[in-house]
Amino acid sequence: MHFAKATPPPAFHAAGWWWAPLLLGLLNAALAVTQLASFEDFRAILEAYGFIPNAWSATVALGIAALEILSLPVLLRLSLSPAMRTVSMYAVLAAPIAWIKLSIAAAATGNGASESGLFGSFVVVNADMLPFLSFVHLLVSVGVLYVFGLSGLAPRLKKKRRT
Repeated sequence: MHFAKATPPPAFHAAGWWWAPLLLGLLNAALAVTQLASFEDFRAILEAYGFIPNAWSATVALGIAALEILSLPVLLRLSLSPAMRTVSMYAVLAAPIAWIKLSIAAAATGNGASESGLFGSFVVVNADMLPFLSFVHLLVSVGVLYVFGLSGLAPRLKKKRRT
């Protein structure tokens, strides 16, 4: 049952880069909080994209916010089980990928939504900037996970020996 036991993260060996996961965690937390605090407006913004049906807008909105929240434990270097650490590391990548998919689909429909909804309705970010900002978010996430891998923070699943 070592796979389900919470273990502290290994020591951070990449000197000078300890702040990168904290800043990405702060960004993901800000995204999730602003999206959830203005949930009704956030749903309306997603519906304005024109390809998300009204019945699914709440599910998509909650899914994006959940991915951003799930990414926080590994970015804040909390004690986690290897399974949860793996799920959290995948969520670090899945959140910006979800925004990239939304921005590509919104550009393909050409509805001309004026607001992206990246920070809910609190900070108005032009919808034309959404693909660029989502791609930068993905690059920063990949960079942080690369530093994690170099530092030994990425979980390693041990293969069972056959006896």
